[in-house]
Amino acid sequence: MSDIALERMTQAQFDAWLPRPFAEYARDHMSAGTWSEEEGEERSRGEHEALLPQGLATPDQHLWSIVRLIDREHGRDPVGAVEAGAGAACLRQQHRDRT
Repeated sequence: MSDIALERMTQAQFDAWLPRPFAEYARDHMSAGTWSEEEGEERSRGEHEALLPQGLATPDQHLWSIVRLIDREHGRDPVGAVEAGAGAACLRQQHRDRT
């Protein structure tokens, strides 16, 4: 059995993670009908850039990676992320093919 750990997000993890919330947030708004497909990606990117203007180094915004600790040979397997700041928090599951 593996253990789960919460670790401060590294810049490499942040760069790999960031496109996912852009897409999910846009998709949520388009599904709800509040944004059109044409404006979805641009508005999502704009809102995320306003929330994280300095990226991972944005003051009062905290980002962690949720990792499954496999073993010494296989290392860590990212399974999600936690965002916290400005009085709110968000837990995001990482989806990917396991083929």
